[in-house]
Amino acid sequence: MRTISLLLFFFLITAQSDEQDLQEKLESIQKTKEQKLQEKKAAQEETKRITRELNERERELNKSKRNLRQLTQRYQQLNIQKNYIYNELQRTLAQQDEQEEAFRQHLIQIYKEGNLPMVTYLLTSNDPGEFFDRLYFSRWLVQLDSAWLNSLKEKERRYSQLRQKYEEMVMTVSQLRVEVEKEKQALEKRVQELEKEKRKQFQKIDIIEESLRELEREEQEIERQLQALSRGKAFSELQFTEKFIYPVKGRLSSKFGWRKIRFPGSRRSVWQFHKGIDFAAPKGTPIVAAASGRVLTAGWQGLLGNAVIIVHGWKDGKQYVTFYGHCDEVLVSEGDFVNQGEVIATVGCTGRCTGNHLHFTLHINGEAVDPLPHLK
Repeated sequence: MRTISLLLFFFLITAQSDEQDLQEKLESIQKTKEQKLQEKKAAQEETKRITRELNERERELNKSKRNLRQLTQRYQQLNIQKNYIYNELQRTLAQQDEQEEAFRQHLIQIYKEGNLPMVTYLLTSNDPGEFFDRLYFSRWLVQLDSAWLNSLKEKERRYSQLRQKYEEMVMTVSQLRVEVEKEKQALEKRVQELEKEKRKQFQKIDIIEESLRELEREEQEIERQLQALSRGKAFSELQFTEKFIYPVKGRLSSKFGWRKIRFPGSRRSVWQFHKGIDFAAPKGTPIVAAASGRVLTAGWQGLLGNAVIIVHGWKDGKQYVTFYGHCDEVLVSEGDFVNQGEVIATVGCTGRCTGNHLHFTLHINGEAVDPLPHLK
């Protein structure tokens, strides 16, 4: 009990400076927190920008992939046309060989006839029938030569056109494929860069959020300390203006000072300094506050069992605190303000005791004093 009173006494002396330090620290944390929130907002905006650009580049990349597939299909179609042109050329060459063979046979025929001029060839006919046969053959030969030459020229012209068209298309498609492939590679590189930037922004946001959580924990701790100081301030602002009344209706069973006692189970009596006074009373007898004040502690206090400590405030530079021990039931809570005569507990025998009674102590500036001279 004396330790609690001394701690409270020194606490109240230093509370004002501690509160100022905590307020300054809280303001600093709140400023840092605001800065972190701004950084988080900026990182989120940057992440949104990167995401928008990333989506746009991915759309462009998909478009380039589609173009590349289309060009690949076109390239395959050109290969089919190439095969067609090649087959057409082969057919043209075969027809050329046939016409060359027919012309060769014609030359052989003329050679067999003696290589005569056409007029002589006709006039040396033996009869009109042979004349007309030779005339028909000569016309056919002239027509054959002319048609063959024209057909050959047409096929050569068509082949030249097809080949030129094919080469132009292949060159165009090849150039487009190269350009699209370059564009695709550039887009893929940019997408990878954006993905990397996006991951960095997410990591940055995670770090900021962790910093914010840490700042919030510190802020909560400081607020808790400020609340404790506020409670301490509430104690320090108390002014003791009354005289103490008797806390219970009972028989004075033990006075303040040295006494010889023997605890149950022990054969020997020992001297002990009694720092309060005891009132014997039946279990359940109401215990009242000896003076108005604020409850510092309400609950179990080890050997003294269920107990209540009340801070009554200051008078003439002295602080007054009362203690009520071995209670059966505690009826107030820490921080409650109680008026003089208000019931705070009931008599019992909790903790180490020999019977139902109230152990009552008065502390002035942390030192236990005899309560009897102060009671009326």
